[in-house]
Amino acid sequence: MKINWVEVMGVIATLFVFIGFTQSDTTRIRVLNSIGSALFVVYGIFLGALSVWLLNGACLLLNIYKIIKEESVLIIRKPSSEIVRTCKGSEKINSKNFDK
Repeated sequence: MKINWVEVMGVIATLFVFIGFTQSDTTRIRVLNSIGSALFVVYGIFLGALSVWLLNGACLLLNIYKIIKEESVLIIRKPSSEIVRTCKGSEKINSKNFDK
């Protein structure tokens, strides 16, 4: 039996996209879907299916843009040195004393 590597690539791409949808972290979703989209671009090119590689190429570019944008926001945002946590009622606790 001869293995059709193009179809294997399509199945692997499908798994990456499916697993991406099971994640809760946005960046992880985008990374997994980007891998799947990249594989679908190659898959679509091998099949000569313009709609497959065009759509997934656009999704790949959009995911890369969003990942870069999310990461740059995380870098710019500086964590505060003092976190205020709330407890029962309206009492506030300083994070420095919280772990003691």
